[in-house]
Parts: sequence; C-alpha cells; structure tokens
Amino acid sequence: SLKKYQSSLYDLFIFRCFIYKAVFSFDWEYGASGGEITTTSPTIGSAITLKINPIVSTYSHQVEWGITDASGVKHSLQTSTIAAGTTSCSYTYNNTNFQYFGSTNKTAPAYVNLKTYSGSTEMGNIPIPFTLNIGNSAKPVINSTSFSPQNPSTRNGINISSAISGLYVQSLSQICWNANCSVASGTEIEKYNLSYTGAITGAEELKNSSASQSNKLINKSLTKTGTVTGTLTVTDKRGFTSEPKSLTAITIQPYKEINFSELSFKRVNRSTGKEDLITGTGIGGTAKVNFSSVKNGSTEKNGVKITYEIKQGTNTLKSKTTISGNSLTIGNTDYTISSAEVTITISAVDNFGSKITDTIIKIPSSSYIMHFKESSLGIGSA
Repeated sequence: SLKKYQSSLYDLFIFRCFIYKAVFSFDWEYGASGGEITTTSPTIGSAITLKINPIVSTYSHQVEWGITDASGVKHSLQTSTIAAGTTSCSYTYNNTNFQYFGSTNKTAPAYVNLKTYSGSTEMGNIPIPFTLNIGNSAKPVINSTSFSPQNPSTRNGINISSAISGLYVQSLSQICWNANCSVASGTEIEKYNLSYTGAITGAEELKNSSASQSNKLINKSLTKTGTVTGTLTVTDKRGFTSEPKSLTAITIQPYKEINFSELSFKRVNRSTGKEDLITGTGIGGTAKVNFSSVKNGSTEKNGVKITYEIKQGTNTLKSKTTISGNSLTIGNTDYTISSAEVTITISAVDNFGSKITDTIIKIPSSSYIMHFKESSLGIGSA
C-alpha cells in the first residue's frame, strides 16, 4: 500500500512538471523603436536632429522626413536607412520648402516617420510630428533700387527732351523710384515703404504685389534744390520685412525762368558810335539774357536763342533772325537809319522752354534844335 502511494506521488510530480513547462516555454517578440526631435525650434536652413531609442540594439531603422502643406497634403522629402547601433540622424529643410507654408504662414506642420526593422521584417512605424519654422531666410530681398527723373518732353511748345534727359531740374522735373526684389516661394509682396530726405522730405507706402516696380512717382514738387537720399524696405504677406536698402543720392539743379539783364538801344553817330539824338543815322545797343546753367556732368545743357527784327516805318531793316547765345549787340555801322522812329522787336527762349515773348524797343525820331532871335521869336529847324 505504501509502495502504491509513492508511485502515485511520482506520477503527479511528473505531470505537474510537464504542465509547468508547457505554460512558460514561449518566445518574446518586440515592437517598434521610439524617437524624438531634440532640436529646439526647428527651422528651415538648419539641421534638425532625430534621436532614436532602439528597442533592440540589433534593429535597423528607416527615417522619412516630410512636411504638410497649407491644404493638408503631405509631401515626403527624404527617406534614408539608419544602420543598427546608430541612435540619431539629422535633416535640413531647404528654401524650396517655403512653398508649403502658404502665403501668410510662418510655420508649417512637419513630420518624421520612424520605421523599425528586424532584418527585412518591419516591426512597426511611429510618426513623430513637429512644427517647422520658416526662419529669417524667408525675408524678401531688395536686389536693386534707384531714383529716376520724370521729365516733360515739351514745354511752351518747345521740345526739351534732349536738354533735360536724365536730369533733375528745379520746378520742371519729378522724382520716381524703381525696385527689383526677390521673395520666398509661396508668398508675394504686400507693400513697399520709401522714405526720403534732403531737398524733399517725406515717406510713401505702396501696396503692390509685383516684385518689380518701375518709375513710381513721388508726389512732391521739386521747388527746392540740393540732394535727395532715400531708403526702401519691402514687406511680404507673411509679415517679413527686408533689410533697408539705400537709394543713390540725386541732385536737383537750380533753374529759373530767363529774363533780360540788359536791354538798351539808341540812335548813334555812325562814325563815332556815340549817342546822337539829332543827326544820328546809326543804331547802337545790347540785349543780354540771364539764364540758369544746367549741366549733365561737365556738359552744359542749357542755352539761349534770341530772335529779333528791326523796322523803320514800313521799311524792314532786318527781317526776323534767330541767333544762338544770350547776347545781341548791334553796332553803330550795322544799319543806316533816317530820322524816323525805329522799332526793334526781340524775343528769347532757352533750351528748357522758358520764353520771353516779343519785347518792343522804340528809338524815337530825330530831335530838332529850337533857335531864338533877339529881335523876334521863331521856331524851326537849324
């Protein structure tokens, strides 16, 4: 009986050992590795680091970097394989990715997909989202900017385009500005801001999306002379403002309307040239015109033309004639006149269209001497 009992205990022991082995004999299977972005404030143009936390040291990984555009569409940008034992990798988003931010956004949702592999078997995929900053490299850039003159082509019926071309002339010219800019992809320009000082002072804002501006007029009259300097900035729709760029200084040249500084003609003795109101048969005198010197570099661009005509009664001594220069001189032997009144008509114009219209100078007829006799009073010629 004892032997039989011992046998039963042995059989139970064997049975329990078998059950124990069956319950605890199995293989462990691991999942995907984890990861995190360790870069503070990830920004376009700077390397962004992903730290990988391998769940098993022999696992390799595949890393996919991407970005989600303003419409919610995901764009995969780079996929790379990370060997087992490597616990970090990095990627730099470049300026071509500006397009995904939308026209007014400074940030965009970006992501990393981290896949884990045991050999060729994928063990899992973990998405790691983060916020990508567009950064200051997205600021607009002013490639070039300048002033330019806006000038009339005619004035008072005179073609002045050749004289005034390229110049800034007081009271005649106006100032324009020009710019050529670059903006990051995906946005456009919101506004231009121009400030200027010197002979004119002020500031103007232009809301315009074009990256190229030509001959934008400054609404200021050039009543003063001297230099004008300017500074331009441009702001895009994301709110980024360019670095200020200076416009090369320009000079407004002084200009006044022409006038006679001298205008004197008289009856003279043809032989001596001296004034002779009684027997003089010649004309003597000068007309001079004041005009403003306006130069392009060292080249004088202004000048005067004088037109004159001389008549005595119905007799034309000098038909209408135009001479270049700001001075007209008539010598005592140039014309022979009688005792009748002489009329000289003079006009002038400069290269910038300033005019002196017909000015009439009259040389009176000859004078007579009165003779008085002691015995009687009489009036007559000598």
